Amino acid sequence: MATPARPGADGAGPRMSEASAAPRVSAASAGLRTAERLRAVVLGPRGGGTTRRRASDAFRFGFAAAGVAASIPVIRANSAVELGIVHFLHPPPTAIRWLVTAGFWLGSAGVIACLAAVALLVPRLAAVRRIAVAAATTWIACVLLGAVLGPAAGRPATGALAGVDTSYPVTQLAVTIAVAVTARPYLSRPFHRLVSVLVATAAIAAVVDGSALPVNAVSSLVLGWGIAALLHLAAGSPLGLPSAPEVATGIADLHVDVEDIARAPHQAWGVERFIGHDCDGNRIELSVYGRDAADARVLAKLWRFCFYRDSGPTLILDRIQQVEHEAYLTFMAARAGVLVPEVLAVGRFGPSKDAAIVSRLPGGPALGEADPAAIPDGTLDELMRTVLRLRRAGIAHGTLGSETIVLSADGACVRDFRCASSSLRRREYV
Repeated sequence: MATPARPGADGAGPRMSEASAAPRVSAASAGLRTAERLRAVVLGPRGGGTTRRRASDAFRFGFAAAGVAASIPVIRANSAVELGIVHFLHPPPTAIRWLVTAGFWLGSAGVIACLAAVALLVPRLAAVRRIAVAAATTWIACVLLGAVLGPAAGRPATGALAGVDTSYPVTQLAVTIAVAVTARPYLSRPFHRLVSVLVATAAIAAVVDGSALPVNAVSSLVLGWGIAALLHLAAGSPLGLPSAPEVATGIADLHVDVEDIARAPHQAWGVERFIGHDCDGNRIELSVYGRDAADARVLAKLWRFCFYRDSGPTLILDRIQQVEHEAYLTFMAARAGVLVPEVLAVGRFGPSKDAAIVSRLPGGPALGEADPAAIPDGTLDELMRTVLRLRRAGIAHGTLGSETIVLSADGACVRDFRCASSSLRRREYV
């Protein structure tokens, strides 16, 4: 009598189990990618929870303080221009009054409620705590400012403003913009733009509905914006850049293979640098341009404009154009005979579509990390020849120094053309 075959007796059982497990693993992986893409619709990269204080926040706070101080005399002047704007916009036609009211509440209380709900998706409730502190601080500042300046900030009473709320600050607008700016580092760029449009709609609707005067509304927005910048300066704000695991997961979008990706020890403002290696062991550098890249460009250009004869490279605010600019100047330097890293890929990657440039670096230490006794005597001459080649090609590197020069076996390699310019004039230097 034949004995019934036991499952797995001939090895068929385990093979069937592995075959059935493969679709489940694939489905789980696909579900995870879908969840990440859905998360990227409203939230930016996690970034590993790293925060940083930025000089741009100090600039914003100073600008906001000056703006609020300058608005007080304008409020007390009761200018004819402001009165003309009020009479032109207020009151709205009866048929659309409900729409104006809806726009005001949607762009103020609606934005606060929406951002509070989205903040619950951030791990460890970090965003919820920051939003709560920003809202409370702004409300207290509005109460104190109203007590010091009076309910109308010294604006003289006039019959021309009958039926219009002349109170200052407009607390609802100030708290809304403070919450929106505080939540900004956690949001994706499209969702942040939507929030900005809604807040602007609320400010316009407040003027049209008579809930605020134009200068009062603008000054209240600047007040909340400045308080959020002060909180970012005091406690730091998220980088808005992907962490090393997120980069390792999404870098396949650029069709390059990089292993053991880790955050580089030396960082530059506005750019997150990562290091790794390829399958042959060559060192790979990844520069990911984040939301601060534009701030860094603007402030650097403003600094050079104030203190140097030349204001530096052309101002580029789009991140993908910035990585393309860096790649282009790297190629131009190589064409001029300068030893530079090999550019492997440039483009967007990951669910948040961050911009990155991937380069293969030659082996060797940076000039600042090299042992002075081990540096050959001819290195200085080689560096001078490199500078002259860049000059003949009309390229100003912008940050040539101990961190951007790599001493490789093939010679001195110049890296990081992020701040470079190809519009060199004869009086400028590399």
